[in-house]
Amino acid sequence: MFVLRQCIEYFVTHGRPTTVFMATLNAKKAFDCVNYVKLFTKLLDKSLPVEIIRLLVDWYSKIYAAVKWEGCISPTSYQKWC
Repeated sequence: MFVLRQCIEYFVTHGRPTTVFMATLNAKKAFDCVNYVKLFTKLLDKSLPVEIIRLLVDWYSKIYAAVKWEGCISPTSYQKWC
């Protein structure tokens, strides 16, 4: 709510039209939420080589997201493992 309020105040005080439109999107259900610890444990139980699991853990521990809007990029946020 704070960020929304700040955006509205910015556009209103900088001579933009006083009508501010907003749209929201809850994309949580659009993406899988995997418990990676359980996944890697099951892979170990299936005798997958430890080296491959270490590689997967390394890859998945470095996932991050950012938003790009009008040439500006937001600070990155790391994926929360469910």
